[in-house]
Amino acid sequence: MHRAAQIALVLATTARALERRPKITVVGSANLDTTLAVGARLPRKGETVLTNGDPSTACGGKGANQAVACARLGADATFVGNVGDDAAGAALVEALELAGGDAARG
Repeated sequence: MHRAAQIALVLATTARALERRPKITVVGSANLDTTLAVGARLPRKGETVLTNGDPSTACGGKGANQAVACARLGADATFVGNVGDDAAGAALVEALELAGGDAARG
């Protein structure tokens, strides 16, 4: 098969898959990661280190990341997980909603 024909086959297969829009449900974790910068080198055994500024936070978790990736690829993705009733939980729900998810609580 010629390269152009292979590409056409892949594009046609992808188009058919997107027309069907698969439904995917992911059950897993959603986490709010906190990262602290501690310098250019790793601390020595027993050494106390100070951070180099404010912590950074990012939404993640294996299940939440997988659901967002599926939605970005065109699937009708649903994430089922548990978050706290606090600022971290609200940040996770907002991130899932911004990614196109229905973050209903119940």
